[in-house]
Amino acid sequence: MKRATSIEALLRKSQTVFTGLKRAYDASLQDKPLAEYLKASIKHGNEVVYKPEMPVTWEVRPIFNHEIPK
Repeated sequence: MKRATSIEALLRKSQTVFTGLKRAYDASLQDKPLAEYLKASIKHGNEVVYKPEMPVTWEVRPIFNHEIPK
């Protein structure tokens, strides 16, 4: 019984990720290049994988109190 619960929890998590990605994709449709990029770069099946055709280097900075540092 515990295994079934674990599988159900995994499926719920997978569905939650898929739903979030679908919402992001739908919201990006106003920006056609972004929508095409997301569609080509995110694969989903048993796992969700972000794998763009060309490697991307992300620059990230911490945000404190919802403010973007200058």
